[in-house]
Amino acid sequence: MGFSIKDSAYKTAGYLFVIPGLLFFFVGIAMYITSNDPTEIEAGMGLTIFSFALILPGFFFLYRGFHLAKEEEMVESLAMIEKINPNLLFRNRHINTIYASKFRVMPDIYTNRFRLELSDGDFLDIDTTLNNNRRAAVIIHGLGGHSHRGYVLGLADIFMRNGYDIFGVNLRGCSGETNRLKQTYHAGKFEDISEIIDYISKKHKYKSIGVAGFSLGGVMTSRHLIESGNSSANFGVAISAPFDLESTSQLLSKSRFYMSYFLKKLRREMEKKAAIFPEISLEGYDSIRSFAEYDERYTAPLNGFSSAKDYWRQSSTISKLDSITQPFLIISSVDDPVLSEASLPRVLPQKRKNCEVEITRYGGHTGFIEKRNNICWHEKRLDKFLKQF
Repeated sequence: MGFSIKDSAYKTAGYLFVIPGLLFFFVGIAMYITSNDPTEIEAGMGLTIFSFALILPGFFFLYRGFHLAKEEEMVESLAMIEKINPNLLFRNRHINTIYASKFRVMPDIYTNRFRLELSDGDFLDIDTTLNNNRRAAVIIHGLGGHSHRGYVLGLADIFMRNGYDIFGVNLRGCSGETNRLKQTYHAGKFEDISEIIDYISKKHKYKSIGVAGFSLGGVMTSRHLIESGNSSANFGVAISAPFDLESTSQLLSKSRFYMSYFLKKLRREMEKKAAIFPEISLEGYDSIRSFAEYDERYTAPLNGFSSAKDYWRQSSTISKLDSITQPFLIISSVDDPVLSEASLPRVLPQKRKNCEVEITRYGGHTGFIEKRNNICWHEKRLDKFLKQF
């Protein structure tokens, strides 16, 4: 494990608080139990209570110190170098995640929307900005998102600056109108991405097409590149992608905050579908506490999987990323509160020379904000990546 001044300082502070705190605690308890003098008994109680004023912050400092040390160890084991330098506010992974998702405002760059009719009878609404460029970018949002989310628009801006037409995808049911079929969008639904790429390549004859996805959209991007060997996509980008769905689902299910957030979004989607398909029941929905329960009840049966685990197994791509032949940029953060450690591709850079993996120390989930009102770190990294095309 590497030496870090910050985690060492937290640990030192923790020990300086905890050790005297425990000493005061045991002395106070001893005085309270063994003494017959009321004054000493009262002093023992006071000393015991005071000890908690040292022990509790001490344990917090120790927890923080060992947590930072673990992150440092993960960074070293991934053989990645920290390149992001956020201010103190955005070094908090939750602030970085929530601010990027809820408070980052980007100008709407779209000028048109068209509906792509899919081969199975469903549709996708796609927002576009077309400037007769020779290159195009297809951008896919994450779970519960849409093409107008700030993180999508931020990435679209970078593509536009590099001379790309923009196709902002709204996955099934995410454009404001419920899709026609019972099936939903999900991490393994790469066929929809394939149909988008095929349509664009045939209609516009672009010299180069890139596909970029956030979170769940990043997994879909990787699935498309893995499964579609003859894809017209020339490169791919995946940002904060949960390549290992099972471990990520298990991690998320331990967080009441994030789990509640996603379940509320998914409930709204299921309410719309239940209005069209009476066989979809929302009875008992509020008792769902995990993705295992949600995917078992909805995602798996509605999309032809035998179980939640079957869905996770078939849709995860962590073990198949090295089969991607196109240039592929992966950006993730060690402090991502949504991604499991198993979703971080550890050995891919050594296996695939055309695959660039960036694992940052800070960034949260699809955040990577360094300062307010600035271009995010992952957008600057994309700008550098695009120079080769």
